[in-house]
Amino acid sequence: MKFTDDEFKRLQKEWYQKLKEQGFKDIETLSRNGLRLKNEHRRFFRTRGERDRDMWQQTFIDAKTDYFIRLTHKINDPHTVFRNEMDRIAMTLYSDGFNCVQITNFLAAFGYNRRRKAIVYLIRRYEDAWGLKNYNRKQLNRRPTKKDQATSQELVTI
Repeated sequence: MKFTDDEFKRLQKEWYQKLKEQGFKDIETLSRNGLRLKNEHRRFFRTRGERDRDMWQQTFIDAKTDYFIRLTHKINDPHTVFRNEMDRIAMTLYSDGFNCVQITNFLAAFGYNRRRKAIVYLIRRYEDAWGLKNYNRKQLNRRPTKKDQATSQELVTI
């Protein structure tokens, strides 16, 4: 008996019907080219690099999720103090997934005239103050104070 014979196809169809009635779920499926796995085999036989990449992507997703959860908690904390209402609105929009351009356009519709870069620095300032991320003075767009200059001069003389 060959796999292409009508008798084999009838027998196979009858067999699959019995298995289906019993609740058996086959990992193979019948296609034009014969039997093939229902799941893509590449997923099960990945190289080490692909597994590492997938693990890194999951770690990245977990870290980002944790970051936005912490950010949302900080924004909704009744003890959190914002400089003004615009800062509160901008940070709330950012925690809801808006990017800086969208936040700028949203604020412009309500009469707040801020540039995209100003929103970037506003977000960084609050992230730094709340301990979510660490930035240096240049990344926060802050000019060095006299105290900073004195500290840097002390470091040079040591």
